[in-house]
Amino acid sequence: KLAVGGRDRHAVVYDVDGGAVREALDTEHEAFVYAVALSHDDEILAVGRVDCVVAIHDLTKNGVEVAVIAMEGLINGLAFAPRARSLAVAADQNTVDVWDLTDPTEPVETLVETRHAPTADVAFSRRG
Repeated sequence: KLAVGGRDRHAVVYDVDGGAVREALDTEHEAFVYAVALSHDDEILAVGRVDCVVAIHDLTKNGVEVAVIAMEGLINGLAFAPRARSLAVAADQNTVDVWDLTDPTEPVETLVETRHAPTADVAFSRRG
């Protein structure tokens, strides 16, 4: 699967099996989409929006929004841990927050990045 987001306020998930690309899910948002990430099991879509919100969608339930994470800066990058329900969020507030999506009420870890301008992106290794 492939997730794409943009200024049209949509995040779209495509099936790309066998060279054929077909739309599997289209979610509409209240603001421009700046970042998207799919969980490694293809069950969760995270959508980072220009209004400093990360919307969490359950793809096993037709993409229904199941959680919203509010940040203090623009969402620049999202990444799922390989073997967990953890989501890393890079934002203009010079932090990378790691959220446990089984209880997304507050980050389980925050890395304050002071060496650079606002954090532009984030990635996990294959081992997490």
